[in-house]
Amino acid sequence: MTTAADGAVPMTRCAACGTDVPAAAFCGTCGAQLTTLRGDGRGLMRSGAYAAAPGEHLLRLSVASSLFPHLPHRSRMPFRVGLAILLIGVVALAFLRWQAPMIAIGSLGFPLLFLLYLHESDVDDDLPVGSLALTTAMGAVLGVGWAWFTGNIVAHSYDVALSDGTSGAHSLLEGLIIPAGTAICMLAPAMVMRLFRPATRESLDGFVIGALGAIGFTAAATLTRLAPQFATGVVAQDQPVDDLLTEAAIQGVALPLSAAAMGGLVGAALWFTRPADARHTRRLPIILLISSVLLVIAVHTALGLSETVPISNGVHVGSGAVL
Repeated sequence: MTTAADGAVPMTRCAACGTDVPAAAFCGTCGAQLTTLRGDGRGLMRSGAYAAAPGEHLLRLSVASSLFPHLPHRSRMPFRVGLAILLIGVVALAFLRWQAPMIAIGSLGFPLLFLLYLHESDVDDDLPVGSLALTTAMGAVLGVGWAWFTGNIVAHSYDVALSDGTSGAHSLLEGLIIPAGTAICMLAPAMVMRLFRPATRESLDGFVIGALGAIGFTAAATLTRLAPQFATGVVAQDQPVDDLLTEAAIQGVALPLSAAAMGGLVGAALWFTRPADARHTRRLPIILLISSVLLVIAVHTALGLSETVPISNGVHVGSGAVL
């Protein structure tokens, strides 16, 4: 460690990437643990501690620290409570058969919570409010347009399948092409914003842009797709409770959370920059981006194929929970 004089920040050399960085628990350039020696297999992965929440293991399943990484530890509990209230609320409305309020809260609940997160974490100090608003607007417009466009295609595909007695084209369209297109449209706002050459290239800023665009797209698409169900009124007496519970779990919880995670993943990859002197990682940014986009498309395609197979509601909810 280099001792600093005159009150300057003490510096040290990271054993993993070889960069001089402020002496702290983690390297500010590559994220490695500064107390770990080169070659012991632990420094670069730092699996024993997650940088956004140093007290958590890297592989621990934690929604709050994963989707709200800017928050300090003391602020995560209110957001965990908010997520719990959202889950309990949509489930309670499903039991009451209050379909219209369930759709509204399920579609808009998590986006509002994410906006509160942006306010609480002062993200607008790093990212212009105009960029955040434009990202959200692009996601919403794409969501409405895609839901309207694919809704007409799927309806026509059903008519063709019923008229000629075949459903192979319908299964291919609904199970492969439309989910892949959905993934691309969901990621489009972050890709467009990246083309504007943002002033900051921090991965967490990219996470916010990617998650915000995906959340806006998903909320708008869900509301557009489920809007005809508002015609039943507040209470849907003819709907089975288990169908409403499935819709609440998937549309109100699993879908927005997974959209935020996958959009944030690609956004972080888009904003990622390698250290200037790290020649061995020259191709790392493009590898991260391509693998992230392919992963999102693969997940959406797998879910689309599962919806074309006659499986129970429990399996649908279980797949959403795993996602």
